[in-house]
Amino acid sequence: MDIPEVLATYDALVGVALGAGLTYGFSALSRRHQEAREDRTRWYEARLQAYSEFYRVYYEALYRSDHDVISEEQGNTLRISLLAAVGPLTLTASREASKVAVELAEETAKRVAMGANYNLERLTRLNEAFHDAARKDLGHP
Repeated sequence: MDIPEVLATYDALVGVALGAGLTYGFSALSRRHQEAREDRTRWYEARLQAYSEFYRVYYEALYRSDHDVISEEQGNTLRISLLAAVGPLTLTASREASKVAVELAEETAKRVAMGANYNLERLTRLNEAFHDAARKDLGHP
């Protein structure tokens, strides 16, 4: 084998190795970006599910306290449902949304206990604050 053949073989081997290394590097980088995107999507879905469940329980409690005669046992069940719906929020939502959700759940529990005697003004303000925090958390204006 003469020197030009050795150099040509060497150049080819270096080119193949460099190409394989770059392919591996770009593939790994692409995988990391894809995994990060999938993580963001999973967290978004978890937050959306937690917000939806909380609102479902919240509106059920409001409706029942407005339209039904609620026994003490039913009131306790509604209050427990509210607090249980707050749990997933505290794990997935922002601190702001979590804080307002806890306050909203506590005020809604008072509303359930007091019935029509409860002043809805504070509850309305908390609901608006939670709505705004949840939308912000989910990336909406």
